[in-house]
Amino acid sequence: MIALGPTPTLVFRHVAVVDVRSGTILRDRTVAVRGDKILAVLSGSASLHGTKVVEARGKYMIPGLWDCHMHNDSVNNTREFFFPLYIANGVTGVRNMCGDVFPRDDVKDGVPIEALRRLQKEVSEGKAVGPRMVLGSVIVDGTSTNYKG
Repeated sequence: MIALGPTPTLVFRHVAVVDVRSGTILRDRTVAVRGDKILAVLSGSASLHGTKVVEARGKYMIPGLWDCHMHNDSVNNTREFFFPLYIANGVTGVRNMCGDVFPRDDVKDGVPIEALRRLQKEVSEGKAVGPRMVLGSVIVDGTSTNYKG
């Protein structure tokens, strides 16, 4: 048994890990996870005991994906539908493009920035399922804008 410090809560055995730095696939690996942290990636013959062991032969593990240009139509739809779908499809981070453009008196259908910040906090505290959210800036569209608000 290999000592990793804290006991892993989840161990994936015999998984193929996609190494995006080298552009290679590391076959037959054991990946030990605790919470939202990867503790170790070891050769497939490593013997680890975790709370749950997943036999992952024939499966692949990739880094979390990002959607770098998303918009909200409402915080409730985002929390209840879109964020769980992102997570289910491997998207662990999003950049929300609405930024500080809301609230504005002339924009009635936007999502107030305060509501997005609350949702961002709920996700970071584990109170809502969803990807990490980076909030964009005010719209940048130049002097001849196409933005009608």
